[in-house]
Amino acid sequence: TYTGRVSWSALATASGTVSLEGLPFNAIATANSYAPFHCHYATGLNSTAGYDVTGIQNLNTNTVGLYRWDLGSGSTTMTAAEFGGTGNIMFSGFYYTD
Repeated sequence: TYTGRVSWSALATASGTVSLEGLPFNAIATANSYAPFHCHYATGLNSTAGYDVTGIQNLNTNTVGLYRWDLGSGSTTMTAAEFGGTGNIMFSGFYYTD
């Protein structure tokens, strides 16, 4: 189980997809063993109101890929362009290890 807060500023040159990295252990590598990630609070996003930030613990890594629920059919990968110049997110989750 983990909880945290990430703050950012001066993202003017950031690009590409966004992930949280540096969890203490790699997640289990078993297929379809994805673990939940929940964003409790966020500020400074360049995103349409009503879209929720979510994530998936990537298998066999210590990273969480960030997504947003923005489609009737599901979610899409978040990009640096969706994060404003200054902001933060608070989150929690858990994952299984080998």
